[in-house]
Amino acid sequence: MKRCQIKTGFFVLKECGAVAVAQCSSCKKNFCIDHIYGGLQSIQNRKKDEQSGLIKTQTGEEPILCLECYAKKNKETVTKQYQGGYSSANTTDDLLWYFYMRDSFYRDTSFRPFDDSDKDSIKNHTNDFDDDTSSNTFYDS
Repeated sequence: MKRCQIKTGFFVLKECGAVAVAQCSSCKKNFCIDHIYGGLQSIQNRKKDEQSGLIKTQTGEEPILCLECYAKKNKETVTKQYQGGYSSANTTDDLLWYFYMRDSFYRDTSFRPFDDSDKDSIKNHTNDFDDDTSSNTFYDS
């Protein structure tokens, strides 16, 4: 069973790991239903690839994009959408805003997020980086 490869977190990144349903046409990462731009309707009535079990874009079809690639490819559209501030009750919009803000932050600053290789180098100092279930701690991403 394929797993979602989309990175979650802001300062400390790790793969989502949920069951993947599709493959992004742009980055070729597998992703779950929560990380698809357009939600379930964008993959309905599409055939699964028999070998991988994932839905992939076929020739002539509208591309299937993960939220991360959609936010990067449509910066102008997304910027206009959130220019006056952010307010939404739509979960897809919440995640789109998140990926847009994360990409903008990384692009506009010299910050580079922590990943698994960074965790290994600081493992001797603290265990807090391994626990992302608690909230309101200094290490929350």
